Amino acid sequence: MLIKLGLIKDGDATAKAKADRWKGIVRNNLETVPLGFTVLLAATFADPASAAICSIIFFSARFLYVICAALGLQPWRSLVWFVADIAILVAGGMAVAAAGAKSTVGG
Repeated sequence: MLIKLGLIKDGDATAKAKADRWKGIVRNNLETVPLGFTVLLAATFADPASAAICSIIFFSARFLYVICAALGLQPWRSLVWFVADIAILVAGGMAVAAAGAKSTVGG
């Protein structure tokens, strides 16, 4: 598409590689951030203070992920991605645990 728009010359491999890298970054964010936001929102109802900590960790890690991915910094990109995923898993665990506790208290 960028070649069709005239933003990249047909033989410019470096520019095409950078454009492909940014496409991957955008695609990864579109897959990860909405799910993370939803899980963090659910965790907020379970434990607002812990969810706030998980949110800070998640969004900071995602910001660093974009920087590392754009600059091609390996293994930092993968490490930062892993930290963000751990924050979501912890937040999701809190939400599930709180939902389970509420359902057994009322029963």
